[in-house]
Amino acid sequence: MVENENKNIQIPRNEIAIAGFICALVALCLCWVPGLCWCAWAAGVVLSAIGYFMADQGYGPLGKGYAAAGLIISLCSLVALILCNYVWVVRMW
Repeated sequence: MVENENKNIQIPRNEIAIAGFICALVALCLCWVPGLCWCAWAAGVVLSAIGYFMADQGYGPLGKGYAAAGLIISLCSLVALILCNYVWVVRMW
């Protein structure tokens, strides 16, 4: 919980959005590992999307930025995953 300094009101954090952001970063960093990267990418997309919709409904509005960043990074990591897997398959043949 984050405390507002002016009113001492606790604003809930959106842990799911933060977890999606972290999974998306892990997927981007591990795009060269064939199996692990797809699992991290899928977790990043799912958790970021859930966190984004939860922030829209009022739960943890501070996490909406993390969720949006997680979705954007997941899109970038998907492109990197496809390119890395393509290069890996071409080099194997």
